[in-house]
Amino acid sequence: MPLDHALSSLNDSSPRTERRRGDVARGRLLDAVEGLIAEHGFKPLTHRTIASRAEAHVALLNYHFGSKEQLIEEALGRRASQLLALQHDALAALRARGDFHVEDVLWAYGRPFATLDQSAPSTWRNYLCLVARLAGHDPSDSILMRHFGSVHRECLAALRHALPNVEDASLAAGF
Repeated sequence: MPLDHALSSLNDSSPRTERRRGDVARGRLLDAVEGLIAEHGFKPLTHRTIASRAEAHVALLNYHFGSKEQLIEEALGRRASQLLALQHDALAALRARGDFHVEDVLWAYGRPFATLDQSAPSTWRNYLCLVARLAGHDPSDSILMRHFGSVHRECLAALRHALPNVEDASLAAGF
């Protein structure tokens, strides 16, 4: 009996197996959109180009994400917590130090980008390009603020500390 059970499980398409296959397809779509945006920007981005790059059926994009916009949003969100953690840690170290300058704030914000790019370039290169392209593509910064608003506010607070005589509007415009 145990052998029969083991053999029958080889052909099992249980929900767990389906979920793993779905996770793989989802990951390929996220990787594809990161890569396409990194290489070509947003203009040539279509459902077909994303699906082709992911080697997936076009319908999977809508199945997993609902829209191209949601796919981009989730691509941005999936690695954001790691980047944010590094930036928040760097800014916390500045606050603990107490005395810091504008350059220190900018390094606390920017150095994690370089650290991640150097630590695992194949994983992070396209993601960091996605973040950079979004910064230049979305005039309202609404997508970036949903994911990175906390570090943006923390940087502005640190800049206020470093530049107490500069108006908030000027700080915000410059950052």
